[in-house]
Amino acid sequence: MGKIVIALLLLLAANLVYGQPLASSNYVELTPTHFKPIPHTDKNMSVLILDTPLDGELGIITDSGICAGASAYRGQDRIGIAVWEDSPKTPDIDGAVEGEQLYLHYADKNGVAKILNYDIVEGYDTFKADELLVIRCVDSKSTKTKKATRPAAQKPAPAPSKPSPENSAAIDNEPAAKHFKLLPRTDKNMSVLIVDTPPNGEFGLFTESGLCPAVTAYENQDKIGLALWGDSDKTSKVDGAIQGEPFQICYADEDGPIYNSEYEIVQGKDIYEADEFLVVRWLDTKFSDPRYGIIKPGANSIEKVNNITISLKNPSQIELSLHQLSGKKVTLIAAGPRAAGNHQFEIDPSKVSSGTYILKLRVGNKVTKREMVYGK
Repeated sequence: MGKIVIALLLLLAANLVYGQPLASSNYVELTPTHFKPIPHTDKNMSVLILDTPLDGELGIITDSGICAGASAYRGQDRIGIAVWEDSPKTPDIDGAVEGEQLYLHYADKNGVAKILNYDIVEGYDTFKADELLVIRCVDSKSTKTKKATRPAAQKPAPAPSKPSPENSAAIDNEPAAKHFKLLPRTDKNMSVLIVDTPPNGEFGLFTESGLCPAVTAYENQDKIGLALWGDSDKTSKVDGAIQGEPFQICYADEDGPIYNSEYEIVQGKDIYEADEFLVVRWLDTKFSDPRYGIIKPGANSIEKVNNITISLKNPSQIELSLHQLSGKKVTLIAAGPRAAGNHQFEIDPSKVSSGTYILKLRVGNKVTKREMVYGK
């Protein structure tokens, strides 16, 4: 656990020192032309690159020469890239192999490419699915590349051959999600890292329009990485998260979704921005102070609920909203600064019909969700 906390602190420090999140109004989606990444496969590793050259393209190249992730950008000094893993369901090597060394390549607007030198801020520059690597580009004239490879026992050599497709199911031990249904992957994404997770279960990320563009099922892990897929410009319908759109993080155990949950944002924003990173710490509600937060959500009640009470320990900026179970926002109940103490808010009956909803309270960087039943 201490290692995870240190990693998060390093990531936060890197953000404060080396770059701030790019404003969505300045975001320009570009397509790499010099680096041709492989098609997206089953799982990926997140790489955050700080102090990048001004404009151009970045490619992550494996020891075997495969471009397992790439990004084109303009006017940014930090870039997020998903590095895709080799799929056991295909006969050819089509991604990074567990433990394989990764290299950072750069191409300018004229197509002149070179290997970039970097310092490792956090993680390892060898591939491991669902891990996070943070690196800072450095001046190649004054320093050499700093490596931080994994111990030899954890770095198996790339497999010389692939299993046959009919045997891939026995090799791919990734649990299949049952409660959350993922949308088809599109052409851009945002990386989300959730730490201090329950030991087993599923996570689904829902947009305010009710879509689920990120899903993962896992076993015996305390941190999970997800790729949150963005809406594709190549299709007429909305098939992913829209730039600037908020999303909800939902968890399910073996019995189904649980909405009585809390999480704390450590780094980033729970708003979709392509190539950005969000780090979230999952909080155990058993140890939450019942005196603060949502006090009267009307949970498990069929009687009419027309007001909500919250309690604040300190003066805070809040946002209180009501959502459908699909994640779609129904109405914003309250937003803005509030003094410490209890506050009561009414739900506008003209905007809500009888049914089950999710009440979401944001206080600073902490998000609390409660299931409630509204009856007229």
